[in-house]
Amino acid sequence: MGTTAWLTLEVKRPVAHYLPAVPDAEMTVADLVHHTSGLPRLPATMRDRQFGDPYRVSVGVPLELTAATLATPRGQFVNSNLGYALLGAVLDEVHGDWFAAVRQHVLEPAGISSAGLAPAQAGRVVPKLFGRAIKPWALGESSFAAAGGVWSTFEDL
Repeated sequence: MGTTAWLTLEVKRPVAHYLPAVPDAEMTVADLVHHTSGLPRLPATMRDRQFGDPYRVSVGVPLELTAATLATPRGQFVNSNLGYALLGAVLDEVHGDWFAAVRQHVLEPAGISSAGLAPAQAGRVVPKLFGRAIKPWALGESSFAAAGGVWSTFEDL
């Protein structure tokens, strides 16, 4: 994601140039790439808990751009999945499909052909908790897919 943004966008340009509904007119693409935008890990409307998938509620729901409000001062590093979801929305705006852009600019040149937004059923390692299989998070199916929803195989990586 960050590499694709760096290769294909003007990183010093404000995010609001691409997505006018974003409330912070000064936040840049570089701020999102470096996790220094001041955005929190998740928007306040999503529960961040140790067990359970916080992204399942965002499956089929567009990213709420107005939720991109600062939680910390800009320039301070805070790992922000909200920021990378926003970066994915910028890449969607510019390229039409953020994942196609990542595939073209990063995955294919690196020889990674198995990457996708859902885990392949065959050969999947399934973690367990208290003896029960844990369902994979729905990150790749949600509006937060760009924040880490890409799956691949051990062989490709």
